[in-house]
Amino acid sequence: KLDSKFVEPPAFDLDAVVNESTCTTPLLFVLTPGMDPTYQLNAVAGQRGITCNNISLGQGQEVKAESMVADGAKHGFWALLANCHLCWKWLPTLEKFIEKTFESGPHKDFRVFMSSSPTPNFPIQLLQNCIKMTAEPPKGLKANIVRLMNNTTEESFNRVNETQKYRKLFFSLCWFHAILLERRKFKMLGWNVMYDFNDSDFDISENILAIYLDLDPTEIPWDAIRYLIAEANYGGRVTEHPDNRVLRAYVNQFFAPEALLPKFAFSALPTYFIPDDNSLPSYRTFARDLPFSEPPEAFGQHGNAEISSAMVDTELLCSTIAFLGGGGGKSGGGGPTRDETVYSTCTSLLDKLPENIDWEEVSERNESDISPLKVCLLQEIERYNELLTSTRASVKLLMKGIQGFVVISMEQEMVLTSLFASTVPTAWLFAYPSMKPLSSWMPDLADRIEQLNVWGFQAVPKVLWLGGGTY
Repeated sequence: KLDSKFVEPPAFDLDAVVNESTCTTPLLFVLTPGMDPTYQLNAVAGQRGITCNNISLGQGQEVKAESMVADGAKHGFWALLANCHLCWKWLPTLEKFIEKTFESGPHKDFRVFMSSSPTPNFPIQLLQNCIKMTAEPPKGLKANIVRLMNNTTEESFNRVNETQKYRKLFFSLCWFHAILLERRKFKMLGWNVMYDFNDSDFDISENILAIYLDLDPTEIPWDAIRYLIAEANYGGRVTEHPDNRVLRAYVNQFFAPEALLPKFAFSALPTYFIPDDNSLPSYRTFARDLPFSEPPEAFGQHGNAEISSAMVDTELLCSTIAFLGGGGGKSGGGGPTRDETVYSTCTSLLDKLPENIDWEEVSERNESDISPLKVCLLQEIERYNELLTSTRASVKLLMKGIQGFVVISMEQEMVLTSLFASTVPTAWLFAYPSMKPLSSWMPDLADRIEQLNVWGFQAVPKVLWLGGGTY
């Protein structure tokens, strides 16, 4: 029987990473959606009694960043250069400046941290010299709540005078934050836009709770708390009105006088509630004992909401397995290689691909027609001709690459991978969207071209296939 550690993500231990580093080793946070290392970095620095200064890079921040790094190397504090991808043209200069700083012998407590989203413009030498770290938000309500609890210190947890009310609302906030992150698994049934809620939103909301409870613990200003959390903080990222309604519904439920009652339930399920023992160790134990998988009812969703997300996840899993299984060598049974299979597919595609429609001849045949339908016809022919030309050129270039006559580019490698998985390459979907597999997409394209041929060279069809257009 496998232990739970094989399915539960390990906690990100920044303190252990810092222990492995030296004053001449830069450290790089590779940012992912929802990740903000600033709070955790400040917490580790505070435990060590070290000052951590940070600056967000951008236009005009270069001189300030160099000055901060130089002062840190001299006096022994930490420097965080955030969002390096926004200032990528300056990164080669930064690389030389950091090398010069390390050569001059910095203070033994000095550390230089950087954070950047993945970008091809990051200097290779600097990237190789860095200790690289990344931490994606874990999947699942349980994992997110456990992470938030582990990141909370006893000092922060006990700083509010009205401890009982604060702790209950703190647990509500942890649940609220985890719910917002995990609604993304329902795809369009969760959020209309995949918002990047992160730990900064949680920290600001937690400070809001602490401030208002300290100001007036007897008369809690619920409306102000709900507005600041749902509208000013988390709501600042939300762009769609229906998503704002969902956000307000959650806030109205989780931040209300009922949340202070014993065993306040977050949903109709009996599993999810605020435990009566509200010490931080008890909260952590309760979070670790939550079920690993959560039903849609925990989010207030219908049970059918999970079907669409499960279908997408299954399709992604199957496509990944097909991609990983496609090696370049022959199978044990002596079957064709991946290149041979794709080359055969390319030959078949060229045979089935319709010829371009003669746009000029169609235009001359219908010269007397001044109706909007003629304009629509010529525009459709122009778009489909562009698709046919691009597809034919892509297939021929890929065949040359497989034969070794040309170098296969990254774009052609993606086309090869898609054809081997019997899916339509993304580069071929610019004319009209389609979710059909390759075996159905090609006959569908031929039918679309046939309708335009009949329309252009004979007459306007009595029944038009509206779905056969690019609009």
